[in-house]
Amino acid sequence: MTKGAIAVVIPVRNEVTTLPVLVAGLLNQTEPIDELVIVDGGSTDGTIGIERDLAGRHEIVHLVEAGDAWPGRARNLGVAATSTKWILLVDAGVEVDSNLVQNLGEALEQSPGARMIIGSYACLSTPRWRSAVIIVTKPPRSECDGHRGRIRPRAMPYRAGLLP
Repeated sequence: MTKGAIAVVIPVRNEVTTLPVLVAGLLNQTEPIDELVIVDGGSTDGTIGIERDLAGRHEIVHLVEAGDAWPGRARNLGVAATSTKWILLVDAGVEVDSNLVQNLGEALEQSPGARMIIGSYACLSTPRWRSAVIIVTKPPRSECDGHRGRIRPRAMPYRAGLLP
């Protein structure tokens, strides 16, 4: 991907333990991202301190303190704060593969007219919100049964309209 091509937007609320892992994974991609916008939706557990520290240490990390903003509003605010052509929406509480952005770029090269690239998740744990993840991303339920760990996005993106 070309420089200035991709931003990542993360809506966050009370992710003091998971946010550092996610941000480290995004900052250490095989293809670098150009902007990382963290939108805090009213954290009360110390997450805001971590976010401010990350924004102070990394030039590409920007923080939007949105008050009481649930994920949909937080995503919209984050998208509005970007300046890139492509935006990668990533939920807090996940880990990303180091080649996620590279795979997105390859999918774009294969489909230069695409307006959207869609990926999926492999469920590696049983969080309270697992059902929501399964509904939204539609992985087979068998992929989630019996695994422990965090949700890890699969590295292989799909063109819009080509999901099974």
